[in-house]
Amino acid sequence: MENYSYVVGIDLGTTNTLACYYRNGKRELVKFPSRELLPSVIYVGADGKISVGQKAINKGVIDARNMVRSSKKYIGDYETNMVWNLNGQKFTPTDVATEILKEVKKNFVKAVGCPADEKIGAVITVPAYFNNNQRNETRKAGEAAGFDVMWILEEPMAAAIAAVHEEQISKKVFVVDIGGGTFDLSVLQADEKNHIYKAIALDGDPQLGGDDFDAAMVDKFTKIIEDESGREIDNNDKRKLNLILKAAQEAKLELSTSEETSISVNDIFDDYDFNLDLTRDDFNDICQDTFDKIFNRTKKFLNDNNKFKITDIGYVILAGGSCFIPYIESEVEKIFGFAPVAGLDKEKLVAYGAALVAQSRNNVESGAVQEMQIEGIIPHSLGIEVVADNGDLQFFKILSKNTEYPCHNSDEFTTTRDNQTQIDINVYEAGNDTEDKLPIQYHKLYGSLQLDIAPMPKGVPTIEVRFDYDENQRLTVTAIDKKTGNEEMKVIKSGERVEKPQAAPVDLMLLMDTSGSMRGRELQEAQKASRKLVTVMIDLSTHRMGLIAFESSPKLLCELTHDGDTLQQKINELDAYGGTNMIGAFGMAYTELENSTNERIALMVTDGYPDRRNQTVAYAQNLRNKGLQIYAIGVGEDMDIEFLREMVGNDNAFVIDTMEQLTETFKQVISLITKR
Repeated sequence: MENYSYVVGIDLGTTNTLACYYRNGKRELVKFPSRELLPSVIYVGADGKISVGQKAINKGVIDARNMVRSSKKYIGDYETNMVWNLNGQKFTPTDVATEILKEVKKNFVKAVGCPADEKIGAVITVPAYFNNNQRNETRKAGEAAGFDVMWILEEPMAAAIAAVHEEQISKKVFVVDIGGGTFDLSVLQADEKNHIYKAIALDGDPQLGGDDFDAAMVDKFTKIIEDESGREIDNNDKRKLNLILKAAQEAKLELSTSEETSISVNDIFDDYDFNLDLTRDDFNDICQDTFDKIFNRTKKFLNDNNKFKITDIGYVILAGGSCFIPYIESEVEKIFGFAPVAGLDKEKLVAYGAALVAQSRNNVESGAVQEMQIEGIIPHSLGIEVVADNGDLQFFKILSKNTEYPCHNSDEFTTTRDNQTQIDINVYEAGNDTEDKLPIQYHKLYGSLQLDIAPMPKGVPTIEVRFDYDENQRLTVTAIDKKTGNEEMKVIKSGERVEKPQAAPVDLMLLMDTSGSMRGRELQEAQKASRKLVTVMIDLSTHRMGLIAFESSPKLLCELTHDGDTLQQKINELDAYGGTNMIGAFGMAYTELENSTNERIALMVTDGYPDRRNQTVAYAQNLRNKGLQIYAIGVGEDMDIEFLREMVGNDNAFVIDTMEQLTETFKQVISLITKR
């Protein structure tokens, strides 16, 4: 370990960022302008100047298109490749994180009085369920901001270390960490006396957190405003939406300590102000779906794991700003039969733990803490892409989730073509919630290497692939041709970008069922998923997309376009009533796609059956014979998969139980379509 005169622990959050350090053996938080929390927000002005934190929020109120918040959700997601254009400057999620961490460094330097070019060691935290790409992009951001990144530490581990340090805990600890955009569940074994901290099991959802509470409140407030005023709020009206979001966030905070609050938003429209009295019970009702997702996942994690028993848990720790919500604490107490550890500052706990680890890993004698032994586990299984007997590409697991670092494992494979002279070893990391799914599209490409082999008939060569993970979470993959002894070894760097061939342009018509059964929440969830499809799933610089709504008759809402803003506007205009005329929708899609020189795709989403079932199947089959590729996603427990397969083919039919699963299914389908 290198000696640093100054080290800092940083909780780089989705909503807020905190930084903590020790001075003269005393813990201190970095002070940002007027507060200890730095909002994880950036804004770029017309003059090109970048603002961070509360300044960015203040400026973004009237110019939200040039402001970015909650960017952490997209960091390291190489499939989404999210980029924001802010007044002519392009920012990736890593770039946004870099600007936030630059602000942290500037204020840290000011607080401790060191030179601006001083080497500063930093421990930066990430959600436990972050994959290795996400972890590495976080490290890159820290380095780009000017820190020497000593360690990327899991947030629950940081929270547990801080709690154990304060409470002298030496039992299994269950950590519930709910931040602005991520949700982690972790079980850790703490041995405070010997300074050993060991992760036992992990679970979580990187797309669930405080933002979901805000979104539910915004949806509710927007509906009330529209009902009371008789006017609709345009989804592109960022000023109004930001005012409503601010009111929702303030109400959420107020109801964490009070039973009731009053909301007032002036000038929503020229002659309309929004005023509402809201109780804590009202808030709980509005956010019940999000609560259900959190606690259904918690119970499943407790029931399905084989690493520990619920009776083994001695302490429960709540971390993250969202854990201030009283309903969360009360439900956690019901699950475990005892209350979470009291007296801990949930919002600052992760930063405190990161600072302790930074001190422990620094050779400079501070007197604050002794060196800690932190034993981590793999958050996602790792394996390689293989060709199944039917020709499909599948994920073959080599290292399993929850295996302790360091670890290694190997397996043997062979070729699928005669006289191959080279074999590609494509390394994949299991996708969130898809550990046991075989199709490769459920998983994330992590890295690759190539091995030269002796030409032989297919099935004859024996290729050994070995994975070695060291204690610093560095993966080395070795491939060996057992016949010749030829070997290729490569350190697969976390987050190493693998250049994929440019996808061939696709023209996609989205056919959205807007029959009467879609009215209400069904349609809202479908719109939410469709907006994500447009904004983060499909590259509209390469592909084109159009939108057709169908009920008793089809409506062409948007012709094929590269314009994402227009598509979003039309998605927001969807309304539900009438019957289910699939034939008309398919016919309109074919007309729009008929003269396209790109690959032609129709993607239908429906929660019911057509007015003329047999005729619809025959009509769809006829269009497929003419070269139109059709995909169908059916929603609902009563949906007949066989009907969809008859209509669009076995591989192109999908059935999901609820519309809330549509976003993930869109990801699968778009991955299939754009990888062709």
